[in-house]
Amino acid sequence: MKTKKIGLCLYSVRDFCADEAGLDGSLARIKAAGYPAVQVSGVGPIPPRTIKRLLDMHGLVCCACHEKPAELRSNFAGIVEKLKTLDCTFTALGSPGAENMTAGKLPDLIRELEDWGRRFADAGIRFGYHNHSFEFERFDGRLALELLLEKTDPRFVAAEIDTYWVQHGGGDPVDWVHRVKGRMPAIHCKDYAVTANVPHFAEVGHGNLDWRRILAACRETGVEWYIVEQDKPVPSGRDIFESVRMSYEFLETNL
Repeated sequence: MKTKKIGLCLYSVRDFCADEAGLDGSLARIKAAGYPAVQVSGVGPIPPRTIKRLLDMHGLVCCACHEKPAELRSNFAGIVEKLKTLDCTFTALGSPGAENMTAGKLPDLIRELEDWGRRFADAGIRFGYHNHSFEFERFDGRLALELLLEKTDPRFVAAEIDTYWVQHGGGDPVDWVHRVKGRMPAIHCKDYAVTANVPHFAEVGHGNLDWRRILAACRETGVEWYIVEQDKPVPSGRDIFESVRMSYEFLETNL
């Protein structure tokens, strides 16, 4: 890999990005940790032009975003404008909500994903789906995530596989990376560990996932961006900015 495209999902440090000053300080620390890019997700109500100005000031790019279903339904044009302002060409549905992942509601979600993806494609933006573990429930013997991906056109609905949540759902992250070959421009790198019999998030390369195989699968299947996300600090209470620095250093060394 000539250029190591490693980004940080800002949801990881959302508690520090509630306003412009917090985002400014957070981006400075993220850049100092080595990251060249961020995924804009979980920040406070900060205007896109302000976010772009801060990204430029800190020498960072926006490699991806996340969207919410309600906003996609009510303000699609505004989302496209935001993405254009951020020079972002890939975004994904962060979550439809676990309560909407049912046998009865899945067909409607699939139709919406396809519609949103077509509309984004018309605007020159690629759209994807970010999984959690609730998509690993079976409906008539099939995993919801299988159905979701099989019944949507890869041209309009890409994948943004989250390694932790695949593991949490009982899947194999390596298998799922191969399943979406050519369909995943960005992956969420998130490690999985267990302490006192309780599963929890861990810094990439410091948990139990087999990153040698995961990263090899990513290289083989055309993944472009490796986006670190850590939903919560580790049980030891380590500073989240220290955690994301550790994750970057592991990926930078092993990609």
